[in-house]
Amino acid sequence: MITDNVICLGPVYTGTHYVQAPFACQIGTVRATAQDTDIGDADTVTIKESTGTNTIGVATFGSDIAAGAKATYAANATYGDTDFAKDEVIQVIVSALDDPGDRVFVEIELDPYALS
Repeated sequence: MITDNVICLGPVYTGTHYVQAPFACQIGTVRATAQDTDIGDADTVTIKESTGTNTIGVATFGSDIAAGAKATYAANATYGDTDFAKDEVIQVIVSALDDPGDRVFVEIELDPYALS
């Protein structure tokens, strides 16, 4: 679901998910929330550009987390300011969670004003 400048995914399981940028933008921030208790330690939600070569940023969970725990997002120092064209694919990669049924909810905030 896309509302204004936020793409919402979820809850999603381990694996690679693909969304299209609704307009030219950069990634502002990523918010990830655990939907299950103890999804694993240091699990991540990684944002990559369409080819999957460059990492834009990573949201990382802590250890021994409870349902509702939030990940901390850090943009990549080199590729964090990558521009996405309208309709370009954004890859969202959820690391291997402990249980195949574990899920996270992901919000990707887009910034149309930060274009290079």
